[in-house]
Amino acid sequence: MLFLFHEVEPSKIVFGARHPRNNKEWSAVGIFAQRGKNRPNRIGSTICPLVRV
Repeated sequence: MLFLFHEVEPSKIVFGARHPRNNKEWSAVGIFAQRGKNRPNRIGSTICPLVRV
């Protein structure tokens, strides 16, 4: 299943590196190495079971 993170405002999108969970003790990593919702690519995907056809 594919979906669009449509509730993220364009002004809140993060493009650079940041500390995961805003913990300064962890090294800064890129946004794609985290589970942050404010990504430049707002397309998400998941796997779900097929219940019936």
